[in-house]
Amino acid sequence: MKPDRSRVVTTGLNEDGRSTVISDEPGVLLLDGPFVKVFNLWETNDFPIAITDEFGPQLHDGFEPDSGMRVYRTLIAPDESWNADPDTRAEALNTGADFHQTATVDIQTVLSGEVHAVLEEREVVLRAGDSIVTRGVPHTWRNRSSQVAVLLAVMISAATS
Repeated sequence: MKPDRSRVVTTGLNEDGRSTVISDEPGVLLLDGPFVKVFNLWETNDFPIAITDEFGPQLHDGFEPDSGMRVYRTLIAPDESWNADPDTRAEALNTGADFHQTATVDIQTVLSGEVHAVLEEREVVLRAGDSIVTRGVPHTWRNRSSQVAVLLAVMISAATS
């Protein structure tokens, strides 16, 4: 997969209370595999978010927020480029298993390309502009097209009981 050149522009108020650009940098690269790349774009540990707080993307060992939310951009290479082998997929996704679940509510929108959201009892094709809300359920992703799929994901911490 080609390197991603996207950036995150963060706005805020200057010392005079006027709107300005606070930072203009790439997202934090969390996973840089040959088949999957994940960038942390924004996060917070609290709700409501104070608009004056200094916070932004950090490097983490895992993807799930303990509290608050995280916003990711994910690039998924076509399955054919990695033979769709479950062990290779699990390793590339850094999950330890092809199917995985998180203690979060995830809102994922396909920005370009298409992916298959695979659940235990059903599969749905998502194309550019489509969104899915996964609520702590086992799932995995497949890219059966010939193009890299780009997704935007918001992961919100959730109670599991």
